[in-house]
Amino acid sequence: MLMLAVISSVVTAAGGEWQKRDSGVLAWLYTVEFLDAERGFAAGSNGTVLATLDGGATWQKLHVPSSDTIRDVHFVDRLNGWMLCDRGRAVSGKNPTYLMRTIDGGKTWAVVELANSRERFSRMFFASDGAFLVGEGGVILGLPEVGKSEARHLLPVKFRMLDGVIVGGSRMILVGGGGTLIFSDDNGRSWQNPAFPLSGPAQKLNSVFFADSANGWAAGAGGMIFFSGDGGRSWGPQASGTEAEFLDVGFYDPANGFAVGEGGIVLGTSNRGVTWTAEKSGTRHRLERIAFAGKRPVAVGFGGTIITAGPPDRQYMQGREQQ
Repeated sequence: MLMLAVISSVVTAAGGEWQKRDSGVLAWLYTVEFLDAERGFAAGSNGTVLATLDGGATWQKLHVPSSDTIRDVHFVDRLNGWMLCDRGRAVSGKNPTYLMRTIDGGKTWAVVELANSRERFSRMFFASDGAFLVGEGGVILGLPEVGKSEARHLLPVKFRMLDGVIVGGSRMILVGGGGTLIFSDDNGRSWQNPAFPLSGPAQKLNSVFFADSANGWAAGAGGMIFFSGDGGRSWGPQASGTEAEFLDVGFYDPANGFAVGEGGIVLGTSNRGVTWTAEKSGTRHRLERIAFAGKRPVAVGFGGTIITAGPPDRQYMQGREQQ
């Protein structure tokens, strides 16, 4: 009985205590991002944009000049930010996807239309010298510069791309439908398939995340989690212990991270994903994204759901494990 009690304490410490936060909205939140340990943004359906100044404990709704779905948000710094917006239904003479930009920290937003793109895009990811959009149509799009149209590159697959990341300043990695996981070392002009010592992904991958230039994870349908320790050139599966669909995976350092998804599922790890532990998220709503306010994980999802947790207490865990 003593051993069972010790194991239970370790699991609880590893996951921290997840708490629901009052978002003040019922919108479907698709994205969350933090500029630092205190300031962050979440956004989603019906033009909903929320801001926090206390690491996700409290949120306030911002005014934006749109009632369309906001799929992604990214701030380059405290003043300059972008939002990826989806019109939902066809509008005569308009592309289904457009951008909004702020240069004053979100106080005002200006619409930036995509000139040549009829595809619907769902994610943005940024490098030091540019940004990219991925979604439908087997293309990747460079963010338009002032006075120029967006740059387009064809992909070797036609599946919808669901996420992307820049690793080490130059390697571009994409994941998406059909178990797609590809990388490019020439800014998207050509693409390669990574090596899989065991079987590769059989279903769609929704998220890819790198904690540094070497250690990365991809997660998706069927409880799939894959790990790379060489910057995305090769990948191997990790055991999640579930067949639930993961919508996002994120780490606040190369050892400590979380995967979130359908039914409010949250898995945590403190050893790079060698083991994953199910945690009590306090919600059964679909969790779309996770981000970090410093080391504090913040996840958002359906019905205005926002949950936060504290980081693992390493000293406590090590002490308990030695008993």
